[in-house]
Amino acid sequence: MKKIIYSYFKSDERRFVVDYLKDKHGWEPVFFHGGEGMRKWVEKCYPDAILHDAMAMRQACFDYSRIGLNEKIKKYTDPKYEMERIAKLLYKSYKAYYEN
Repeated sequence: MKKIIYSYFKSDERRFVVDYLKDKHGWEPVFFHGGEGMRKWVEKCYPDAILHDAMAMRQACFDYSRIGLNEKIKKYTDPKYEMERIAKLLYKSYKAYYEN
C-alpha cells in the first residue's frame, strides 16, 4: 500500500479522486495540505490522516501532538531559522513513523 500526501486539495470534486485511488489502487492518504473546509470529510473518511490548513502552515502554526514530538517549539526572532528547524524536526519524525 502506498502512503500518499495530497497538497492544495479542497473539499470539492477532487476528493473523489482520493476515494478512487484508495479504492482501486490502495493509495492510503496520510497527509492533506489544504483548506480547513476539508476537516469534516478527512476526519470522517480518513481518520488516520492528518489535515494541515494551508494558511496555518504559511504562518508556521503546527500541531505536534499527532507525531509525538516531546520538544516544545520555541519562538525565535528569525522566522527563517524557525521554519528550517521545524522542517528538520518534522522530517525526522515522519521518516521514523513511515519506516516502521
